This record gives sequence, C-alpha cells and structure tokens, in this order.
Amino acid sequence: MKRTQQLRNKLKTAKHDSIERVDILNDLLLEVLVLDLEEAAQIARESAELSQKLKYQKGICRIRLNEGAILFNKDEPEKAKLCLLDALKECEACSYAKGQADAILRLGVIEWSFGEIETGFEYAQQALNLSRKAKDKFMEAWGYNVLGAFYYDVSDYKSSLKYFEKAWSVFDKMQSTEGEARALNGIGNNHLLMGNPEKALQYQERCLKSLHSSGIKQVEARARHDLANICKELGNYDDAVQHFRESLAIRRSIEHFAGEITTLLYLGELLLEMNEIEESRQLSEEALQKAEKINARPKICKAHQNLSLIFTACGRFEEALIHYKKFHELEKEIYHEAADKKLEHLQAAQQVEKSTREAEIYRLRNVELKGKNQQLKKLLNELRATQTQLVHSEKMATLGKLAAGIAHEINNPIGAASSTNQVTEGCIEKIEQAVDDSASREELAASESYQKAMRILKQNAQVIRSATERIGTIVKSLKSFVRLDEAEIQKVDIHEGIENTLALMAHELCDEIRVVKKYGKVPEIYCFPAELNQVFMNLLSNAVQAIGSKGTIHIKTFSGNGQVDVQISDTGPGIKSNKIKKLFEFDFSQSSSRVKMATGLVTVKNIVEKHKGTIEVESKIGQGTTFILQLPIGKSL
Repeated sequence: MKRTQQLRNKLKTAKHDSIERVDILNDLLLEVLVLDLEEAAQIARESAELSQKLKYQKGICRIRLNEGAILFNKDEPEKAKLCLLDALKECEACSYAKGQADAILRLGVIEWSFGEIETGFEYAQQALNLSRKAKDKFMEAWGYNVLGAFYYDVSDYKSSLKYFEKAWSVFDKMQSTEGEARALNGIGNNHLLMGNPEKALQYQERCLKSLHSSGIKQVEARARHDLANICKELGNYDDAVQHFRESLAIRRSIEHFAGEITTLLYLGELLLEMNEIEESRQLSEEALQKAEKINARPKICKAHQNLSLIFTACGRFEEALIHYKKFHELEKEIYHEAADKKLEHLQAAQQVEKSTREAEIYRLRNVELKGKNQQLKKLLNELRATQTQLVHSEKMATLGKLAAGIAHEINNPIGAASSTNQVTEGCIEKIEQAVDDSASREELAASESYQKAMRILKQNAQVIRSATERIGTIVKSLKSFVRLDEAEIQKVDIHEGIENTLALMAHELCDEIRVVKKYGKVPEIYCFPAELNQVFMNLLSNAVQAIGSKGTIHIKTFSGNGQVDVQISDTGPGIKSNKIKKLFEFDFSQSSSRVKMATGLVTVKNIVEKHKGTIEVESKIGQGTTFILQLPIGKSL
C-alpha cells in the first residue's frame, strides 16, 4: 500500500480533536503537495486550526512551515524563503528537530536555485544530520535525494549516484511514490552521464512504472523528458521524439511553464538533427516567446542559439546572424556554469588538501596551550613549516580562482569566433554559386546573393576581430599579472599591477559593485611583482566579499616620506574592534565535522613584511573597512 493511502486510512481512524490527527495531516500534506495544491492548502488550514485549538506547539510551528512548502511548490521562492525562515526560528525555539530539518532542506534547495551553492549544500547536510537525530527516516531520505541532485549539478556523478541510491532504498521501504520516482529518475540520469545509457533506460522505465496512475504529473513529465534524452543517445530518434511530445503535453496540461520551455527547446534541437526544419523552427520560436514572458534568460539564450542554427540550415543567413548576435550577447551576461563548476571543484580539492594539515595544527595548538613547554621549540618549527605549506596552498587557490575567471572571460570571444564559422561557410558557398552563375565581373558585382554574402562576411570579420582583440587583452593582463618572463625582483608601477588585477577580477565585480580609483603621482618601487599582485587580489576579493551584492570599492594611492601608500576601502558592514587585531592570525572555524582555516590575510601580511612594508586596518561598523598598505620606495629587499 502506498504511503499516501496509508496516511489517508490513518486519518479516517484518528480522533478528530487529537494531536495524532495533526501529525497525520502534516505528513499527508507533504505527500499531496505535488498532486493537488488546493487539497494541500485545505489540509494546512485544518492542521493550523486544530493546532491552535489544542495549543500543540509543534503543530503551531508547522503553520508557517506548511505555508512556505506550498509557496515553494507554487514556484514562488522569494515568498517561500521568508516563510521558511520564520518557521525555522519557531522550530528552533521549541527544539522541534523534524520541523527544523524540513525548513532547512527547503531553504537549501532555494539557495541552490539562487546560485548560492555552498550555502545550499551546507543546509542540505545540516537537514540530513537533524533528520538522523530526530530518527525521521522520511525526511532523511529527502535529504539524500536533495544531496544527490546537488552533486549531479556539480558533475560529481559518483557521489550523486550514491545518495540517490540511499534515498531510493528508504523510499521503497516507506512506499513513497514521489520519493521513489525522483530517486529512480536521479539514478537513471547519473548512469546516462556515466556512459551507461542502457542501464539509464532501465531506471527511467522503472521510474515511469512506479508513477503509473499516481497522478504525479510533474515528475512523470521530467521522467519522460529524460527518457527521450536516453533514446536520443541510443540513436532511437523516433522514440525520443515520442517521449518529448508526451512530456510536452503533460507540462502544458499542468502549466509547468519552465519545464514546457525546456522540452520545446530539446525537441526543436532534435527535430533539426532529423532535418524537420519547419517544425523545429516553430517549436524554437514558441520556446523563445514563452521564455521572454517569464524572463528565463538561459532559455532565451538557448532559443536564440537554436534559431541561429535553424536559419543557417535554411540558408537565411541574415536572420541567422540576428539570432546569433542575441545569443552571443546573452551568453556574455549569463552566469557560466562550466567555469564556476571548475572553480568549485578546484576549491573543494584545495580544501581537502588543506584539511588534514589544518586538523594537525589545531591539535598542536591545543598541546601548546596545555603547557607542554619542553616541546615548544619543536612545535613552533613544525607550525612554521606547515604555515609555509598553507601559504603555498593559498597561492594555488588564488591561481585556481584566477584560472576559472579567465576561462569565464575567454570563453565568450572563443565562442564568438567559433560560432561565426558556420555562417562564414554558408556565405562562401553562396559566393561560389554566384561566381559560377555570373557571366562577367559586372554581373557578379550586381548579384544580390553575392552582395548579401559579402556583407555578412564583413560583419563576421568584425566579430572575429573583436574576439581576438579581447583574447589578446586578457593574455596581456595575465602575463603582466604573473610576470612569467621576468626576474623575481623588479622595479614596477604599482598602478599597472592594480589595473591588471582588476581586469582579471572582472567576473567577480558585478554591475552593482563600483570601483572608484584615485591614483596619486607615485614612483616605481622595487618588489616581487607576482607576490604583490597576489596581495592586491586578496584585498580586493576581501572587499568584494564584504560588500556582498551592492556597494563601492575605493582605491587610493599616494607617496611621501620615502614610501608608497595604497588604501583599499569597501562599503561593507565593517569589522568589530575586538576582531581587527585577529585579522592577520590563523582563523579556525568548524563546519559540520571539519575544521577550516582562513589563511588569506596571513599570506598578505607575510608578503608585505617580506617587502619591509606594513599593513593596517581601519573599520567602523555600518560604514566599511579600509586596508592601508605602506611599501618602501628604495631597493632594500
């Protein structure tokens, strides 16, 4: 017997005015959310009224939590987040672990959808731990499911598969149709991307079988869409088209607009491959129109890309170019997932590399504090050696961040140059045809086809020129930043170092963060350029993180008394006075079971002292923070 029916049967036998009925209602609500939002709202109202009447604290805590869950399923994430945050506070106040786990897990999914990957992941882990503590197997299984989805998004398919299989094991025992179907769907998708399409096909078919007559249309539509992708991978194009059409019909019937647009785009792309150009165009244009209505920018971008390829295949090059330009402009603006995933993986690998050393340092510090003075010299030597390793790791993290940023920035011009190739080939064919058809040079020059093709070729040349110039600028900035072809100690212009650092950090400086520069007349100084540029990058990254989403960074330089001063200020929330003294010390914090160490500002101080300079901090709560860097002008290193 499926879980939904089990709960309905329990509800029939439960006493009307009882705490047991409230708990059953709340469990049932979680099951019917994907089936019928109106029924879910009715259950939430009955639960709320009965909880208030009985003064049942846990039931009262669930009132806002249920509101948030309903808003979440209505695709209103901002409103849902506010409800869930209120619910979380109430659940924490009465130590209601099951409610906390539910709220935190949904908040994790919302944060992940907003692009806050680390926050979303930490929420999901926290929810899983709370579920285990509360011995709530159902919520624990959903925690596994969400973590499976998160790992899938960052392309860690091995971990994703492990969590989806754990979720499926629990949901299967509890007979939760939705949970079991979502887990099977996740397992199938992972097998596809791990190169096992036949195995993926088996799991997606099991997923659809488990959904038979369940009425859970949203999950069924997703499964049919994914099944179509598997059929396409196996070369079964007719089956793929059929599954895409079935998914599209379901998504239209339940008014799942985002999913409908996705299926329109994938079906249009497949039909283009099958040379069904007219229907492919119609579906892609419909997808573009719907995506623009809900401002789904990644889908708008994909629709323009589809239409560019479709019109190129038709030989309608002017229209193809119009769509390509719109695709290219949007692609530059939209967050590049591939580059950011590479950065996430690089940072994760660097954290793993540091974690064992950090735990050992933490242990050694505790030994020192316990008064083992006879080992002090040995421990300090070990700490210094490990500190050197950590500083090196921090440099590697900076380079990793830099590499991801460059990948992000260089991807656009490379994509521009690459994408014009198809249009160029079409133009060349048109020109060759015009030459063959023309009896004279004058007739060729008068040919409309020849003139159109030449106009497009000139436009393509401008696109390629712009792309190569952009790549040249990026390479020049990178070369100057790391000084790969120069000796270590150089006499340099610090303004050049700051400008190159800002150029390479362009992907971090969003439109809401302004950089105001007030450069004074300062002489060149002797320094280790690559290390000094690392100081600028760490301080500017620190300013960006302090500001968050909107604010201003001020950079001021001047000279006097035989030294150059660099001031980097932000309009962030400021730093408490009791914490300023500890900024340049190793900072230990604990997240879950892992000890983390912050080494960025320690590295900055070490580099500045190596240059015989000083660094100070001024900060006011609510007004921002200023780092004051002073470096000697003379060659004294």
